[in-house]
Amino acid sequence: MVYQRCCRNQDIVNIVAPTSTGATYTSFISEEALLGCNSSAIFNEWPPVYICAGVPIVYDHSALDSDGDSIVYELCTPYTGATPSQSMPQPPINPPYNPVTWLPPYGVDNMLGGPDSLIIDAQTGLLTGTPDIIGVFVVGVCAKEY
Repeated sequence: MVYQRCCRNQDIVNIVAPTSTGATYTSFISEEALLGCNSSAIFNEWPPVYICAGVPIVYDHSALDSDGDSIVYELCTPYTGATPSQSMPQPPINPPYNPVTWLPPYGVDNMLGGPDSLIIDAQTGLLTGTPDIIGVFVVGVCAKEY
């Protein structure tokens, strides 16, 4: 499944050309999952929209799966998506999808900058870190169900 939109907020500081960089959200459903009526994991809460520079983030980004499947969390580079000329393509553009281009010194290992990088616990989904500047940031969190 794929959902694509354009474009991102002009105030984003950690990726190149945010106003012309769309977003692609994907989910893969295997044939085995379809045949077995497997449920999808559901995040417990929406992440905070605002956080403060210099204040540690401690956010439970976990999800629940009614089948009791294991969920593994990781920080990941988000995909680009639709363009200003085609803001919501129907049908969506086919894979492969391109990752956003991080603006140095940012990257998948340091999405917010600063010495206390954003990290996520692979088993619990606990997201921690401390942003050291004021800004708008793209952050990617991937959850994989097993």
